[in-house]
Amino acid sequence: MMGVIGKAVLYAAGIVGCLLLSASAETWLSLVGAADSPALLQGTRQLLLVAAWLIGAMLVNHLIRVIVWDGIVGRTLGHAVPVLLTQLSAAVVLFIATLFIVHHVFGASILGFLTALGAVSVVIAFGLRGLVSDLFTGLAINVEQPFQIGDWIAFYDTQGGRHEGQVVQINWRTTHLVAENQNYLVIPNREIGDSTVINYWRPKRANRFELTLTLDYAVAVEEARRILLAAVSAVLDAPGFDSGPKPQVLVDKLDEDGVKYLVRYWITPWDGTSPSLSRDVVQTSIMKHLRLAGVTPAYAKLEHFQQPKPEVLTAGASAHLPIRQMLGLMDFFSPLNEDELDQVVSKGETASWASGDTLLTEGDEGASMFVVLQGLLDVWLQPEGQQEIRVGQIEAGEFFGEMSLLTGEPRGATIRAATPVLTLEITKAVMQQLLTDRPALMERISELVASRQRATRQARDEQVSELTPADVGNGTAQLIQKIKAFFGHV
Repeated sequence: MMGVIGKAVLYAAGIVGCLLLSASAETWLSLVGAADSPALLQGTRQLLLVAAWLIGAMLVNHLIRVIVWDGIVGRTLGHAVPVLLTQLSAAVVLFIATLFIVHHVFGASILGFLTALGAVSVVIAFGLRGLVSDLFTGLAINVEQPFQIGDWIAFYDTQGGRHEGQVVQINWRTTHLVAENQNYLVIPNREIGDSTVINYWRPKRANRFELTLTLDYAVAVEEARRILLAAVSAVLDAPGFDSGPKPQVLVDKLDEDGVKYLVRYWITPWDGTSPSLSRDVVQTSIMKHLRLAGVTPAYAKLEHFQQPKPEVLTAGASAHLPIRQMLGLMDFFSPLNEDELDQVVSKGETASWASGDTLLTEGDEGASMFVVLQGLLDVWLQPEGQQEIRVGQIEAGEFFGEMSLLTGEPRGATIRAATPVLTLEITKAVMQQLLTDRPALMERISELVASRQRATRQARDEQVSELTPADVGNGTAQLIQKIKAFFGHV
């Protein structure tokens, strides 16, 4: 604050000094023997008066910047005022000061001065029309404010190249951006004025982005929607994703390559993530869910293959091979050989669930487990005396309910479908047949489940010590006793 006041005092002192020197010009010129020249005396006085007017204009600009731009306007906008506005106001003040100098110091007609200035301006504007276009476009940008300092924008230049970045400065001739890769872009204002500008942060920061994916005609539309919707929904908790608007999967068009799907999702660009990073996250999740479903994106085929159509997982349809492959990737089923996996798949029950359906309810009795073939599920817990809370998600390729299947324990959580879901249910009868045919499976499965339970507890409680063979052994022994009690004669 003292610096601001000090500068204002300095300007005021300069004005007073110039006026005093002008008034006493004859006296101090006589000291150097130059007072006898009327032309010199008049020129000296005019020069000092011009200096006084210019310093006065500088004082007015200083006060306008401090009180109006940095004070009132800056606090109202919540960010720095564009440089162009402060420079424009300073130019207006200097122009007014020039008019006063022309009339009061040199005694010339203001109208005549403006006429001459207009003629000269026309010549200059014609020769520098590109620069003039930049200046007026910059003025329009500051008046209309299609974007402000701090906003992320994108536009196309005259050659069709796309540029995007964060606005860091707007001045008379150019707009300055910092791109995502930290490149500094200086864009002539006329290029921005001639293009369509996309402002990612207005009117709100949440933006809808989309990508296209082509799947073969052999994949049913309802299956494709289920897989893709689950893949996008699975990443909504990632930084920068907006879970408010629901993701969408739409059929875009049909062509010779297959069915093109439009996958839509919402993010807050450059506020937790960027369009390129979010696209990577979504596409990675899509590829994971497609692989687990035994589906690949369509591609241009230049050769003719004699082979069966790819299997597609549909409730009530045969999807034996992909399901068996998926089970083979899960640790719970790793002790099973191929014949035993075939038995699980053939005797298991596939079911479709709509979004919002409840598969399990916390505390209910149960004697089966579920494998998620497609879709996404939410895990909910009901703490005593509190509202139900969501504690996790279960994606395609994961399973749940194994403790109820093995020991008959009540369900430990409520499981609801976050998207359309396809599951494989494995009942007590299927597991009992496996254990009867090969009793050694009991110990191996018990070891895996005990390790899984211990790992889950460690993830919830950092105070739990490292997993030791003794811990696994004790947990396995207890679990074997519970399995024997539940299955009886096995």
